[in-house]
Amino acid sequence: MRRFGPVEPHRLPQSAGGRLLGPGDADSEGCRWPKVNLLDSVPNEWPSGVYVAQFCAEEKPRERATDRAGEDALFIVRRGNDRPGARILCQVNVATWLAYHIWHNRSLYHGRSDDGQYWEELRNSKASIHRPGLGLCYPNGNILGPYPPKSGQTFAFIDWLEREAISVDFCSGLDISNGHANLSDYSALVTIGHDEYWTGKQLDAVRAFRDSGGATIFLGGNLACLSGPRDF
Repeated sequence: MRRFGPVEPHRLPQSAGGRLLGPGDADSEGCRWPKVNLLDSVPNEWPSGVYVAQFCAEEKPRERATDRAGEDALFIVRRGNDRPGARILCQVNVATWLAYHIWHNRSLYHGRSDDGQYWEELRNSKASIHRPGLGLCYPNGNILGPYPPKSGQTFAFIDWLEREAISVDFCSGLDISNGHANLSDYSALVTIGHDEYWTGKQLDAVRAFRDSGGATIFLGGNLACLSGPRDF
């Protein structure tokens, strides 16, 4: 595990304690928490990869994931424009993590009543990405449920890449959809595990990459189902 920093800590005021985690529509419209910039830009020495930021009161990080949604945050660093990168790009399935992520008792698959029962009738048709714990946990309320993290397959793949000394850049599927990741810079695209939710633009970009001679590697199943325009 590599650490980068230090990053100047941001301290919330004492008055922040006990604040509600978000309004009643936080699952579909976002938590609407105040914006805090921890970094003006990503330092050039940070390689492309999947990172976990830890929010804690201690001077040093715990170096392990917490069991409370929102105390850790997963984020992806793409390759910088002015630095060489790998020839392989890994597409991280953030949209699928979002679809299954229960927040404020709702996901795109089912809802959870106050007594802990799951009902399809309570599911939502829209999910905001502005919520804590994506990829790291299934919040049951705001506490981690008894399931492995969605990102576990990605972390296992990263461990294998490091053991085999294989260089890979990373991005999210949404980066490919909005053009922030240029597939023409790579010779191969790989996706891991349950990469179900794709946008039409993302699928078109990957098909064009494949048809132009790029290699596509799918290490998983139940993937590439198009999501509607209001899903994310």
